[in-house]
Amino acid sequence: MEGDAQPGVAGLWRRAFAFAADALLLALLVFLLRWIASLAYEEALTRAVLDAEGRTFALYRAWHGFARDALGLGVPFVYFVLQEGAGGATFGKRLLGIRVLGPGGRRAGLFRALVRNVGKLASFGCCCAGVLLVAFTARRRAFHDWIAGTDVLRG
Repeated sequence: MEGDAQPGVAGLWRRAFAFAADALLLALLVFLLRWIASLAYEEALTRAVLDAEGRTFALYRAWHGFARDALGLGVPFVYFVLQEGAGGATFGKRLLGIRVLGPGGRRAGLFRALVRNVGKLASFGCCCAGVLLVAFTARRRAFHDWIAGTDVLRG
C-alpha cells in the first residue's frame, strides 16, 4: 500500500483503515452491550421500591450512567490492550495484514500494549498530532508507539 516508508513497515493509511475496521466492530459491540445494560436497568427499576424523595431512582440512574460509560470506554480499551498484547493484532489489523511488535520483533506483551493504548489518549488528544507522526517518521511510528517501544509492521 502507498505511504509505507520501508518494507515491512505499516504506513498511515493502512493503519487508519485497520482502525476504522476496529471502530466499526467496536461500535456494534458497544451498542449491543449498552442495549443489554439498558434492558437490565429497566427490569431492575420495575422491581425496585421507589421512595417518595426519588433517591432510589437517582441511584439506579447513576449506576446506569456509570455502566453505559464504562462499556463505551472500557470495552474498546480492553479490546485493544488484549488483542495487541496477547495476539499482536486486532481484528482490523489482521484484516489489513499488520501487527504490533515490541523490540527485536518480539510480541509486544500486555504491559507494552497497556502503555501504548494509554499513550493513544495523548496521540489523539492534541488534534491527532501524535498519530500524524506516522506520516513523517522513517519507521512510521506514532507517539504511542514511541513511548511503548512498539512498531507496527506488515506481514
